[in-house]
Amino acid sequence: MTAEGEAAGPVESLRELGQSAAILAVAAGFGQVFSVARELFVASQVGASPELDGLLVALVAPTMFAGLLASGAAAALAPTYAELEARDGRDAALTFVGAIVSWIGVLGAGLVILLVALAPLVVSIAGPGLDAAGRATALGYVPVVAPILVLTAIAGMVTVVLQLERRFWAVGIAWLAGPLVSTIVTFALWGQLRLTAFAIALLLNAAITLGVLVIALVRTGLVPRPTLRISRGESTGFVRHATPLTASAFVLQFNLLADRAIGSLLSVGAVSLLRFGENVVKLPLNTIGPAWSQVVYPSLVRSSQSELGARMGEAAHRQMRYVIALFLPVSVATAALAPLITRVAYERGAFDEADTQGTAGVLAGFAALIVLTMIQAILVGAHNSRRRGLLLMTMGFANAVLNLIFNVVFGTLLGAAGIALSSSATLAIVLAVMGWRLDREETGFDGAGLVSVLARVTLASGIVAAPVAAVAWLAPAQPLVVSIGLLVLLTLAGAAGYVVVASHLGLAEPAHVIRNSWGTLARRVRPA
Repeated sequence: MTAEGEAAGPVESLRELGQSAAILAVAAGFGQVFSVARELFVASQVGASPELDGLLVALVAPTMFAGLLASGAAAALAPTYAELEARDGRDAALTFVGAIVSWIGVLGAGLVILLVALAPLVVSIAGPGLDAAGRATALGYVPVVAPILVLTAIAGMVTVVLQLERRFWAVGIAWLAGPLVSTIVTFALWGQLRLTAFAIALLLNAAITLGVLVIALVRTGLVPRPTLRISRGESTGFVRHATPLTASAFVLQFNLLADRAIGSLLSVGAVSLLRFGENVVKLPLNTIGPAWSQVVYPSLVRSSQSELGARMGEAAHRQMRYVIALFLPVSVATAALAPLITRVAYERGAFDEADTQGTAGVLAGFAALIVLTMIQAILVGAHNSRRRGLLLMTMGFANAVLNLIFNVVFGTLLGAAGIALSSSATLAIVLAVMGWRLDREETGFDGAGLVSVLARVTLASGIVAAPVAAVAWLAPAQPLVVSIGLLVLLTLAGAAGYVVVASHLGLAEPAHVIRNSWGTLARRVRPA
């Protein structure tokens, strides 16, 4: 193969990944539009209130146990499914999936019953600082939101099948349908039910998402056969891989518990502020992040099974370069523009200037998660494809311990913003260790080169973000129309400035993506 051919291969691979991710990102983007509209509406109606704190505390346990059931099993299911399909055919692989999904459903149903029975204990642990009104609210909502646990867990397992079979359109429709229905329900029932309408909407979000995924399985002939029987030979490797991943997922779920519990101890409304800031960060995260991880992980699994030993490391390195160059500036811009973003998004109705200031600090603390989550998809996917479950379990324990320590330290110093910052700092440290390990064990992964890219991107982003942050954080509050105009102007100026500065620092990725995107658009609109 010529040098030109070798260079073309990786570009084409990235283009294919980008196209698949774009399908999911567009669907997730529209879904996030509805989710954000729902969250903004709730914020305008209740603000940072003890009642909203109570509902968010009630959501902690279902969210935690859904992650416990699905995260490790879903990650371990991908390589097992691929191996079974290649060796014994698709029917054998689907039968194995059916058994795993059946067991997840049985365990999930049992946990739902347990949560409802132990609701007072669950609320006491997740929200120790709630006042009487918040505690009563949380107790009332536990039975409403508890089924989210089993619905979300099963949906995660079903998604793996569609993901590996490259049925990304089905996953995209599910990501759109759930938020759409939940938003409609929130608006339609709010007058009669208030926050209960929001709780019901969250439950319907999970139910509709799972329903669409199941319909997609039926239409594509990929329905797993429900069974509780698993042969010993098929299950051994899966259990060996899934056990440390599940242990890691279980420990990581304590981050949500620690964030909400410590937030409830700081002040009334702190849990709500965390939710408000997290919702803004989730807009890019839930639009691009899941789409990216859904297509990256299968590609890393396939490349790890290649006869070329360095192929997986090279793929991970190539993806990391583009993620750092494109998404680190987004994180920096989010922190720089946090007050303006919060004011434009939230400041109306019951959401006042004090809530804006508190949410802006939380948003700045969470901002780094945008790039870190994209990097996490690559590093976790790479180690998972090599079945390094013990490493991932160790990193999960380290994450939980560091997050708890940083929560106490930063939360004491900075309040709710400190809890947000602890999430970013913790993930950054854990990913640095995982990247170092990948650099040591994969010959195609160039850690030193990525550090150079990271340094130059940080410098370019900082040069452009400094004057933007000065305007956004120091300028007095303006009318909504003026704030929107200023936000758009600063965003466009910052993006253009970053591309220029990055090119002068030898970063070709931003300009390369722009050229390829423009060329693809031109080819599609050009007459035949």
